[in-house]
Amino acid sequence: MLQLLMIAIVLALPLLADDLSKDTERFNVPAAGAIRLENSFGEMDIDGWDRPEVEVTVVRSSGHLYDAKERTQAQRHLESAQIRAKHDGNDVVISTAYPPRNGFMRLLSGRGDIEIRYRIKAPRASKLIIDHHSGGLTVSNISGDIHATVTDGQITLALAASADRRSRNQLHGWIFLPLVICAVRAHC
Repeated sequence: MLQLLMIAIVLALPLLADDLSKDTERFNVPAAGAIRLENSFGEMDIDGWDRPEVEVTVVRSSGHLYDAKERTQAQRHLESAQIRAKHDGNDVVISTAYPPRNGFMRLLSGRGDIEIRYRIKAPRASKLIIDHHSGGLTVSNISGDIHATVTDGQITLALAASADRRSRNQLHGWIFLPLVICAVRAHC
């Protein structure tokens, strides 16, 4: 019985590996510019570092197992969510585009069958401009201005140490909750 279980596990391993797509791009930025994210969804981690470059890693997975016949179709489906990163002066723009679907199919299929994880490393002084739809956003060790909008998900900030304590310790903004709008001003 144990032998049968081991054989089943070994045969299933290729099924897990083929539904994953990972791409990494690097951009040299001589001065800390802006990192702009447009139309993203999934989990996003942005971490500041001391290099004059931006590294963008995108991992796509489906969360499903596929047999040999379905692998090619599953890979095409994962790649249907196009993530493009481009260099624009000192800025890096990362945009996500989805294939057009009619309204009825969009309601039925949504984007839940494609899981995307963005891992971005940027110079600490970078400015962040983020339009993130669904999923969590974590920003660590960034000392530049941060403008983040998340439609459905949590924002976690671990701000970088700064010589100007006031800029590091004040948060200003709005929290929008269903039927509730409140202003936020926090001192850490």
